[in-house]
Amino acid sequence: MYYYIAGETFRSIAEAGPNDILKLHNQKGFFLQISSNIPVNTPDDRYQLEVVAKVWRDRIPDEVLEQWENIERRLATLENLVIYQTTMPKCFEELLTKVNNVKNKVEGIAYLSWLGLYKDLPNSKTIVPLWDKYKMKDEKLKQQQYVIDKYRRISESQFSLNIRNYLKQSSFDNWQWEEAEMLLLLETMFQELNFISTFNIQFSTLQEWLCDIYLHYFNVPFHNFKHCFMVTQMMYSLIWQLELRNILSEEDLLTLLISAICHDLEHSGFSNVYHVNAQTMLARTYNDRSPLENHHCDVAFRILEKWGLLKSLSKEQYLEVRQGIIRCILSTDMAKHLNILQDFEAVLNDFNPEKKEHRLQLMSILIKVADISNELRPLEVAEPWLECLLNEFFAQSDAEKLEGLPVTAFMDRETVVRSKSQVHFIKNVLLPLLQALARCFPKAVSLLISPAHEALSYYERQSQEYENDQRNKEAAQKIS
Repeated sequence: MYYYIAGETFRSIAEAGPNDILKLHNQKGFFLQISSNIPVNTPDDRYQLEVVAKVWRDRIPDEVLEQWENIERRLATLENLVIYQTTMPKCFEELLTKVNNVKNKVEGIAYLSWLGLYKDLPNSKTIVPLWDKYKMKDEKLKQQQYVIDKYRRISESQFSLNIRNYLKQSSFDNWQWEEAEMLLLLETMFQELNFISTFNIQFSTLQEWLCDIYLHYFNVPFHNFKHCFMVTQMMYSLIWQLELRNILSEEDLLTLLISAICHDLEHSGFSNVYHVNAQTMLARTYNDRSPLENHHCDVAFRILEKWGLLKSLSKEQYLEVRQGIIRCILSTDMAKHLNILQDFEAVLNDFNPEKKEHRLQLMSILIKVADISNELRPLEVAEPWLECLLNEFFAQSDAEKLEGLPVTAFMDRETVVRSKSQVHFIKNVLLPLLQALARCFPKAVSLLISPAHEALSYYERQSQEYENDQRNKEAAQKIS
């Protein structure tokens, strides 16, 4: 009962409805984890609790929201004049004292814990339990159902303009958002790109399709629904930041977004190499040829056809989108990375988006960039993802050793050096891909290549520190 009253009090202070989404951010607009480790703020750097998504009876046009936010700003200015530039009546002073007393209570970290607002970032100790293959099936189903139920409760909410603009940035931080909220953010992408009206997609159909997509991502350390969201969000960011709407058709953009959402459906947490070496049913089904990616495509179209998301497309449109999705998802097989990059580089000197083959090659590059884009994000976003990836890699190499299979070298927990691995990946895989893309889009230099170089410098420093530590240890051993 106390938990319920406290939660309602907190929402009341924020003037939030029961299904509105609340987030805490600082004066610079950065979202903060509400936890016991939250930095102490000052009167000059106050935290703000904001309603970032609100339920409306109808979908509200952007111009109306802009007018509404303009009114809010004017009211805030008027409030400032009334409070600070006029004499406050005594009754107001008494009311302000009471409000401040309540505020002091709800701002305490201990009090916030009762509201269920702690959402600590993953770390090396808390990420490992993300993948517990022995977890009871009914517990998984309960968690999935909780997410679906919450999404359905908030599915009529509309995000503020600030959040919708933030969603278009490559620096987006997924760790501050719950999975139900991510589903709503995916829905928002379809709205902002006008896919709802352009392709006559019903909101109810889109929502049921997204729920089904969520249910077909497994609870593995890295290739899970959160990864699906982050790849899709980066693709969405590229569409806006590189102004892809100027050179790609609506069908192409729809292809890119759906491909990103579906690109790792039912990923097992084990690579193609493992499936082929272990001769799993998946490998036998697809004759050892990109078994995972072929399976992702198969599941994607089963779910698309189940809900009829593309039923309003003409036959020609559907075939074009289908072929594009298949090509994009198959392009995410890293065994094909070098060939895809070389094919794209071969047409760069006379690249012409009017040519269908050139567009398809560009789309393959775009989804590959989105798929391996974690190191383009801020360090506090990227590092937890690296821990997730290494945990999945190490689990595979452990299984390979137990089953007597060839051990994938870059996944072996006994030999992999985290910093060295990232230096090699950024230098030899990520940067060449980004540099090729930048030849078509100069904006990619500042948007993508600069953050990649920052990440490279960070891991090079870590690698050097590791080398120094190793030399010191060897010297100490010789002395002893």
